[in-house]
Amino acid sequence: EQSIEQSLSTFSAHVKHVTEILDRVGSDSLVLLDELGAGTDPEEGAALGIAILDWLREKKALVLATTHHNPIKRFALATASIETASVEFDIATLSPTYKILTGIPGRSNALLIAGKLGMPREVIKRAEQAISGKEISMEDLIAELHGKRSKLEKESTEVENSLRKLEKLKKDY
Repeated sequence: EQSIEQSLSTFSAHVKHVTEILDRVGSDSLVLLDELGAGTDPEEGAALGIAILDWLREKKALVLATTHHNPIKRFALATASIETASVEFDIATLSPTYKILTGIPGRSNALLIAGKLGMPREVIKRAEQAISGKEISMEDLIAELHGKRSKLEKESTEVENSLRKLEKLKKDY
């Protein structure tokens, strides 16, 4: 926990807790990490988050971690023993659908949400210009994965409906 008396920032408190976990973790451990890499410089936080996940992976712990850091998402996508997932988010209503999407990391949608909540368009434009090409391409990749998943779900439903119709025709024949 944060503590003014102990001079612990949110990040320091987080590191203290994670260090305790790393000291005790084993193959029979379940580790829950919320906002891995948050509370400090984003580049260093992401690097630390990746190192923590890699350590836990080597210890064969079962880990559920959340993050907004794209480098951590890329690491997870590139690591065979790590499964990514996200909670589907409805941009129109600005709320989660609570549907778990496996194999697809989540998008932060920070700029889109900020715009929908009334942030001046010029500020949003400046933010978009400030994002590096790498970050934009990661967001584009995630958006493409979400689109492909939606298309596959629709096609799967169509195939299931066709199979039901065929079964009915076969039964009626």
